[in-house]
Amino acid sequence: MITIEPTALQEIEPKALQEAADTYRVRSAEIRAAEHGEGLVVIVDLGEDKRVVGLARGRGVRYFQSFDGAAALLLERGISEFVAHTVGWIPRTQPKWMKHRGHNGEGLIAAASI
Repeated sequence: MITIEPTALQEIEPKALQEAADTYRVRSAEIRAAEHGEGLVVIVDLGEDKRVVGLARGRGVRYFQSFDGAAALLLERGISEFVAHTVGWIPRTQPKWMKHRGHNGEGLIAAASI
C-alpha cells in the first residue's frame, strides 16, 4: 500500500466535494489514518488527481476523530462505496479486547472495503 501524506495533496472543500459528487466526478474514496496520529482523513479520486477533504474556506485538512464522522461525510454526499485504511489509528473508544490485552493497535491489519 502506498502511503500518501494528506498535507501533500491539494484540498477539496466540502461544497466542492458535493458538486463533484453531484456531477459523478468522484471515482473512488477512502478513509485513511493520518500519518502522525491526528485522526482520520478522507481522500477522493477525481480522475485527474486525488484530493484530501479540507475544512471550509481553505482552513486546512479536516481530521476526523471517529470513523462514523468520516463515513457520514461521504454518505451525506451520496458516496456509499469507499475503502478504509485504518492501520495505526486507535479509536477514542477502544474495543474491550484491546484494553484487556494491553494492545496499542500497532501492527493491526484493518483494511475493509465497504
